[in-house]
Amino acid sequence: AAIDPTTGTLKLEADFPNPESLVLAGQFARVRASVETLKDALLVPQRAIMELQGEFQVMVVGSDEIIEVRKVTTGPIHNNLRVIQEGL
Repeated sequence: AAIDPTTGTLKLEADFPNPESLVLAGQFARVRASVETLKDALLVPQRAIMELQGEFQVMVVGSDEIIEVRKVTTGPIHNNLRVIQEGL
């Protein structure tokens, strides 16, 4: 998603409970949200990360073309990409 430079708005879709039907389809809302920017974040596809006994690992091919399994510390997921905080 990108911010519209002419209006300064961002179109989002949200799923949340609405048992009393107070919010109707097509309604607009003003929302304030705090967001975090991760500078120089290393992202890898979620499917490339293996979980074994509560620890996360990725396979890395070295310059000698030998595969090495490395333990990594993971962060948040964004569009099926996971932040790698440590280990690579």
